[in-house]
Amino acid sequence: MNTIVKTYDQLTTRELYEILKSRFWVFVMEQQCFYLDMDNTDYKAVHIMLWDENNVEQTEQGPNTMPVVGYARIYPDAQEDEWRIGRVLTLKRKCGLGAEIMQAAIEAIKLHKGKEINIDAQCQAIPFYEKIGFQVVSEPFDEAGIEHVKMKLDI
Repeated sequence: MNTIVKTYDQLTTRELYEILKSRFWVFVMEQQCFYLDMDNTDYKAVHIMLWDENNVEQTEQGPNTMPVVGYARIYPDAQEDEWRIGRVLTLKRKCGLGAEIMQAAIEAIKLHKGKEINIDAQCQAIPFYEKIGFQVVSEPFDEAGIEHVKMKLDI
């Protein structure tokens, strides 16, 4: 498995396709959350992928190669030294991929001189993010039909 970190303009068309396929698989198919995933933030984001060319997922249409087994995007937030992590996903759960993709995202933000990281976390994922060091900083709110909270990490 390879960790790939690229800006939007550096992505190949295959990498972009595979990112969007994995995001659709997790957020739309698995979570049944119908929303506009392509929100123009991808243009300014740095995309972080865990790439496994051998990964195959079983879909309604049969086996489908899905090499993006972990993903997150990072981008500048409101203040100069604030960054945001979003669209965090893994195709395989409970095997360390979530921690691996988050660590890669945090390291990439450090390279950009980030001091604070903000995320909108699904409430069911709060314990995962707290283990990494994030703290809840808001009351729960609805985002696309799923309860979220704002969380923050100072680095």
